[in-house]
Amino acid sequence: MENKSNKNITRIEFLSWIGSLIVVIAYFMTSFEITDKKYIMDILNIIGSVFLAYLLYIKKVWSSLALELVWIFISIISLIKNLLK
Repeated sequence: MENKSNKNITRIEFLSWIGSLIVVIAYFMTSFEITDKKYIMDILNIIGSVFLAYLLYIKKVWSSLALELVWIFISIISLIKNLLK
């Protein structure tokens, strides 16, 4: 029988893979100007980064967590700016 703790870590790691994919999709959309609705990329960046930040917090990877928190902060500021246009 699998340890519940290991199963939980696997779910968290899966969530972080989803977060990485979301951030890459947002970057792709920005780089290739897929949409002119910049707030969509901001929302994707926030969601993806929150998923990644959660794993980094659990794993205690502080330097990468700091980067994700800055990424989230910048994305929130950008989202506010883009929604107020």
